[in-house]
Amino acid sequence: MYVLGYAEEQSSELGIEDIQDLVEKGLMATKRKDVAKSYILYRNERNKAREGNIDWMKLIAEKLQAKNVQNQNANVDEHSFGGRKGEADSVLMREIALNHLGMSKKIRDNHLNNRVYIHDLDSYPVGMHNCLTVPFDDLLANGFNTRQTDIRPANSVNTAF
Repeated sequence: MYVLGYAEEQSSELGIEDIQDLVEKGLMATKRKDVAKSYILYRNERNKAREGNIDWMKLIAEKLQAKNVQNQNANVDEHSFGGRKGEADSVLMREIALNHLGMSKKIRDNHLNNRVYIHDLDSYPVGMHNCLTVPFDDLLANGFNTRQTDIRPANSVNTAF
């Protein structure tokens, strides 16, 4: 009732943020602080997600418009149609690899904190991995399966290498 009563008293149009603020205040005015806390945390997570989307969308637009040409690859002119498209694709594929494909938190954090550099990160979403994204600890502990055979876990470091 708190939100509805306040909204009806307003002469100007309420924006989404105004309504969310009212809902938050209304929840805080009740005995259900747990619900208020959940709502506040949910709202914060959604804001982070929106801000993150804005950041990578700006990067894509920058690449499509060739605003920050670095010509990192000697074979690709980033001013060209193909160069701009390729650079924009790369930004999108890196975003997908880091935030939407289940890359381990450890690998993601190590890459973002410059502990390791995943050279072909933009190829990760389509199954192309370099050695830095191979989970060696898991392979050594559990073995692995190829199309032709199963590889048992190594019983010694010498065998593993």
